[in-house]
Amino acid sequence: MISYTKRKQLQVMKWRKDKTIPLADVIQTFDVYEITNGGNEGIAGRPSKQRLENTFGTSNLDEVIEQILEQGTIHHVYNGKARTAKAIRSMTNDTRGKGVATV
Repeated sequence: MISYTKRKQLQVMKWRKDKTIPLADVIQTFDVYEITNGGNEGIAGRPSKQRLENTFGTSNLDEVIEQILEQGTIHHVYNGKARTAKAIRSMTNDTRGKGVATV
C-alpha cells in the first residue's frame, strides 16, 4: 500500500520521532493506494475497505496511514525531471545516424 508524502524522507523521520506533528504536515493526501499488479510499477488504485481491514486490521484511513508511515519503507518518486543516462539514451532516435543534423 502507498501513501504519498509532501516532503521527502526527512519529514517522515521527524514524524516518526515526534507524533505531535500533524499528519497533514507530512502527507500529501489522506488517501491510500495500491499497485494492482503487486509490483512497484503499474496503475495505482484505491483499495477496498475489506482489503484495508485484511491488511491493516482497520479501514480507518488515519490509522492505516499512520501504520504505513511508522512501518513502511520510503521510496523516492521522481517527478519526471530526474532521468538516468540509460533513460536519456533510450529517448534518442538513432534512425538518422548519431550526430547527423536534420534540416
